[in-house]
Amino acid sequence: MPTTAPTRAARSAIPHPDRRIEELRTVLIRQDDEQAPAAPGPAEPAAGSGTRRRSVHILVVEDDPGDQMLIEEAFSESEGGPPPRLAIVEDGEEALDFLHRRGTHTGASRPDLVLLDLNLPKYSGRAVLEQIKTDTDLRSIPVVIFTTSASADDVAATYLLHANAYVTKPVDLDGFTTTVQRINSFFTRTARLPEPPVAA
Repeated sequence: MPTTAPTRAARSAIPHPDRRIEELRTVLIRQDDEQAPAAPGPAEPAAGSGTRRRSVHILVVEDDPGDQMLIEEAFSESEGGPPPRLAIVEDGEEALDFLHRRGTHTGASRPDLVLLDLNLPKYSGRAVLEQIKTDTDLRSIPVVIFTTSASADDVAATYLLHANAYVTKPVDLDGFTTTVQRINSFFTRTARLPEPPVAA
């Protein structure tokens, strides 16, 4: 029996192979989307990872207004967590008043870190460092020397007084900013800082 060719209407009712393939691909993609597991939420920091959830409090002891401004800007632009809370004092005497909560600083909070210049009015940075590290209540606070001096004698003397790091200030703006941000990254996210002592 001769086979009759499909009519034009019948041919138009038959889906084109390319269209069928597209429809099948759409169905498969829809099924995959429906079966895909929900995206996981942010991972909790691992215990002991060094990640800090609270904002770190840093005492900056710096008498140069330009360096004060650069330090503030560099800390505020740091990434990866809440920016630290800064307290800035301009000389060694005020630094000790802040740490001991004397005079105009009776309401000061204990800092988690001290960024200390060496060339300061009234008391030198070295004198401030010595008083911090010989005080039983303060000596656990990490102190980073941040100074223009690259003297080997200054480096040796401050480490003998138990400075936690010695960093020479870069002379260029970008280097200065990057260095402060690296200090912030290491001490606030990589290292574990001591918790403030519990008041008796």
